[in-house]
Amino acid sequence: MATLTGQEIWDALSKEPAFKQQTPECVRSILRKFIDPLPGLLAEQLDAPVTILSMTEAKLIFMKHCLQNGFMNEMSAAQYPNGVDGVSLEEIVAMGNDALGALLESSDELASSIAEQIANSGVREAQLIAKQLNPAARKEFRSGKLTIGKLLTVQPSLIVLEQEKK
Repeated sequence: MATLTGQEIWDALSKEPAFKQQTPECVRSILRKFIDPLPGLLAEQLDAPVTILSMTEAKLIFMKHCLQNGFMNEMSAAQYPNGVDGVSLEEIVAMGNDALGALLESSDELASSIAEQIANSGVREAQLIAKQLNPAARKEFRSGKLTIGKLLTVQPSLIVLEQEKK
């Protein structure tokens, strides 16, 4: 893949309607700092075809980066500088880090069991993926050209944001 930059990922994310509508400005400025190094973090994944497993692995790499570099501290301080409902900022950060850390501890098991779970579900992997994609990404996917790198330029939210169940 040609060189991908954090700016390209950020520009694509900024165009996504859900991101524009649901992400407060204080969150955007913090998230931006964590997106900039993403091309380097995902260098080995950029040319991988989009599959449930490759998207999961890319998302887990991004989440680990966030956990290791203080994302929860910055995000919590921006959104809840004085805590919330009697819970201090420090407690919020600790709870968030603990929850994310626990999820990431089980991530290897999660990633390795995905193919089995899909096979047992009776649903084709391509259907699961296509359902999540916007029209531009879906077109690339159906033509067999959608890689993780390309996904980061047409629908990066699937890697960098929490996804709602569809």
